[in-house]
Amino acid sequence: MLKHRLITSALVGLTFVAGLLLLPSWIVVLLLAAALGIAAWEWTRLAGLVDWYWRAGCTAAVALLSVAIAGLVQPLAGVAVPWLALVIIIWLLVALWLVLGGRPRPRHRPGPYWGWLLLGLVLLPPLTGSISWLIATAEVPRVLVLYAIALIWAADTGAYFFGRAFGRRLLAPAVSAGKTWEGVAGAFAVVAVLSLVCALLAGVEAALLPLWLALAMVATGQSVIGDLLVSVLKREAGVKDSGAILPGHGGLLDRVDSVMAALPIMALGLAWFPGVGT
Repeated sequence: MLKHRLITSALVGLTFVAGLLLLPSWIVVLLLAAALGIAAWEWTRLAGLVDWYWRAGCTAAVALLSVAIAGLVQPLAGVAVPWLALVIIIWLLVALWLVLGGRPRPRHRPGPYWGWLLLGLVLLPPLTGSISWLIATAEVPRVLVLYAIALIWAADTGAYFFGRAFGRRLLAPAVSAGKTWEGVAGAFAVVAVLSLVCALLAGVEAALLPLWLALAMVATGQSVIGDLLVSVLKREAGVKDSGAILPGHGGLLDRVDSVMAALPIMALGLAWFPGVGT
């Protein structure tokens, strides 16, 4: 399983990097929308939709919303900022719900859970919009988009390996049997190192390093929230993975859960960061 996980991570990572750096932005948006469509298809199954036509409709809605949001935030920067702020507030409310005891509920009846379906429709499309806005922001080169994604993936990797090596205390026993406090600590440690190394390579001023590191830490915490939210959804559905499209990882939703939660914060933070364009 570990071998499959590493191979899949390498292939997905290289494909994403090549596409982000080499392809025109509109193609990047379409590919991201397609990927989110797959994640939405998995989400609808977890939320209890059975009929393929309803699932296809929800999938198409997420993909179309992703493209529409990406198309709007590029020319309308004045709309993008409050929109990103609203998305972040929604994620903070999700975090508050989890902290206050949000946990899976046993399903007492068949059929879809419309609250989960609506939440997916709200939370999935902003991932494409966040990347699109960063790409379109003149002061932010694409390498910073890559940095934002790499930071979140590094958090996932650190949590996985530190959790396997040192994990003893469960982070949320009612939600996940695999996530530990030691894994979370590992995620923050790996992100802190990567963030500081990238800051030095990018020539971030010493006075701004605390702000740079704080942004990375907040995004890391939010990535954990995204992971936990999808874990709640999977536990309610009674499955371990959202799908099986990625060997060693599960479904595509299993790979974008932390990214969709953390990227809006990274997008807004990087776009506003002093002197980031240079």
